[in-house]
Amino acid sequence: MGFIDSVDTMILGANTYAQSRDYWPYADEQGEYGEKLNNLTKVVVSSKLDDAPWATFPPRP
Repeated sequence: MGFIDSVDTMILGANTYAQSRDYWPYADEQGEYGEKLNNLTKVVVSSKLDDAPWATFPPRP
């Protein structure tokens, strides 16, 4: 947990976001790690996406 504890923001490109969005928000078997990852602020850098929701986690301005 050392590394994830040192991170406060996750920067994703459109492809990495697309690969992650359907798994991580629902990965209950990942326990505390998944919970921490899901609660990180995420910045998705893309010229193709209009929005980038992360399941039911609220967007942050």
